[in-house]
Amino acid sequence: MRLAEGLRIESGWEKAVEAVLGESLQAICFEGWIKLSSYSQISLKVN
Repeated sequence: MRLAEGLRIESGWEKAVEAVLGESLQAICFEGWIKLSSYSQISLKVN
């Protein structure tokens, strides 16, 4: 699931959220770090 798919944004705040999060909205979300082991070639960005 992508970050954008998991967000619930109140009406009228969509553009503000997009402006702040930008391309991070396309980040892949995991339920736990253990699942990362199934991906051999990934790039992690930790904020």
